[in-house]
Amino acid sequence: MSPQEIILLLQQDAEAVADSASRLSPSEQITTLRHVIELIGASKLDSLQVSRALLIAQEILDSSGISLPSRDSADAFRTILRFGVQTEKPRLRQQAIIILGLLGEMGKTAALVFDEGTKQLLNRLAQDRPITSATNSLTSRLENSVNRQRVSSGKSYSIPSIDISKARKNVLEDVKQDWFSDPWGWPEFERLRDESVGKRLEEDECGWTFALDVPKSSDGSRPSILLNPVDRIAFQCLSDELSLVATKDLPDWVFGWRVHREAPSKGTYASNSQEWKLFKKRIQELSQEYDLVLKLDVRSFFETVDTERLVSDLGRSYRKTGTLARLADYFARLRTQRNGDGLPQRCLASSVLAHVPLSAVDRYLSIIGNPIGSTALAPLRWMDDIWLFGNSESHLRSVHSEIEHALGQQGLGVNPAKTVLEECHSAFEDLILDSSGQEDSSAGEQREAFATRLLEIAKSIAESPRSDISFMLKYKGENSEELDEVVLNRLSADGLESFNHAADRVADFLRRKEQWRGYSEWYQQLVRRQADMHSWSIAAWGNMFPIASDASSDFHELHDFFAERFENGIQHSLVPLAVHRLVSWKDGKDIGNPLDYMPKLGPTANFFVVRAIALAAQQFGIDDQEIVKNCDDDYQEEISGIL
Repeated sequence: MSPQEIILLLQQDAEAVADSASRLSPSEQITTLRHVIELIGASKLDSLQVSRALLIAQEILDSSGISLPSRDSADAFRTILRFGVQTEKPRLRQQAIIILGLLGEMGKTAALVFDEGTKQLLNRLAQDRPITSATNSLTSRLENSVNRQRVSSGKSYSIPSIDISKARKNVLEDVKQDWFSDPWGWPEFERLRDESVGKRLEEDECGWTFALDVPKSSDGSRPSILLNPVDRIAFQCLSDELSLVATKDLPDWVFGWRVHREAPSKGTYASNSQEWKLFKKRIQELSQEYDLVLKLDVRSFFETVDTERLVSDLGRSYRKTGTLARLADYFARLRTQRNGDGLPQRCLASSVLAHVPLSAVDRYLSIIGNPIGSTALAPLRWMDDIWLFGNSESHLRSVHSEIEHALGQQGLGVNPAKTVLEECHSAFEDLILDSSGQEDSSAGEQREAFATRLLEIAKSIAESPRSDISFMLKYKGENSEELDEVVLNRLSADGLESFNHAADRVADFLRRKEQWRGYSEWYQQLVRRQADMHSWSIAAWGNMFPIASDASSDFHELHDFFAERFENGIQHSLVPLAVHRLVSWKDGKDIGNPLDYMPKLGPTANFFVVRAIALAAQQFGIDDQEIVKNCDDDYQEEISGIL
């Protein structure tokens, strides 16, 4: 059908249009589809004609056996996506989403189109509430398709002998600090064979990832990414191998995520809790020697690290090209995934390598640091938090400008919202509160001195950063019971959604205090309101519900709620917690076979959610072979490897 014939057809009613499209031969359908896409992209049709053109496209794409070459389907996808974003007609947007879903399932379309530009346009479409769920579902299907294809380029790498068992041990300790808390504790890390990790290191392949959007205390979110266990250990192997190069020139005043100070060796790291104590002690000493401190924070540090430049910088001192090539290709694969830019957050391997883009700042501060005169200056660094002690405000601000310049050379920048110049005694008081996730029992006596201050801060806890909230909820010193009471009152008054950035900490607090029952209905409403498949907070809040159940109506209602979510479109980030709790509560109410939930996950399910169902089925007592048989063919090998 020519473009002119199509335009004439578009003058007819919808039923006649659909009937004409269905009677075309396969070759005519492909030609017609191409012309229809061109007409839509050229903006030569009115809204009624566009609606009928989209109907033709849908009718053709729904036909069995119809397939476009990958490049053509990718071009068509981009054309319809641009149209969907530009049109102001909600009905046309809904039609566009259907067409995009059909095009995205063709061949390698997803791999060709799922880039950063596509993600941004899909995010814009998702702002239209009537199609938010459908758009998020499309995004997940594209991401899942890219993960499934994982076409190897055939490359192989000459990797030096690496201690995989040491990397595994490092990951097992590191995973305790992850954003995502796996209900089963990631049994794969123990069960994976060294051969599987070695094979991953030598071949050009990466496995599945799962994006998690973690709210910040201010607007916005942290783009976290969950690595599959094989890649997590392989990445740690590469980082361990490069750890001496990455940290060999670290000054003594840099603390955390570094090899042992006294006897440095590959992959053997100083205790971060001990590093924190040294950092705190040094701040206390400098607070007595200087009048002022300037505190700087690198803006969105991990996600903005230029990993290509990082690998290039490592290559100046490290000559084993196989290791560097594998790391470079790993980062390149990661960049194709949602939240895959920069370095993965909350990951030891990333934190060790993250010292490299900050090395220019370290060198500059080492040169200008001196303890004498009006330009006296003493620097400290805890990852991307930089503290500068001095007596001259003008000198500190001058150094600030030089640091900004040095960071700019690496494509990084200072976060102005977290830049603070203050007197030293205030800085040390803030440090006692800001534990940065580090346990510090030795600070007990000092913390007691701030009991009254804690009570005042707790009265506006919703406005506090995550670190302050974490400290207050764990506080066991003087007035701790009074503090807990103030916090509980504020949680009730401010509403839990004010604490999304610390959902995991608050959920743990509510569970320990046995206050979760009062928030069960709130949680159910929250989950039903959110359509985001990658929300970290809804999974984190769910941890307020205990693993052990009783016969009360509270657990029965929660059971029915989690089961209902599988029926009505469960958010993928919630699957592990939901199915784990359902199995854990099986004594209180019969849940049936967890494998029954597998087909209810829908076509957007990826390995992250499938593994959760499989592990729940194993916990339930179902035979491993039966579990594997019920999984999609693409996942059976990986599932058998974790059971």
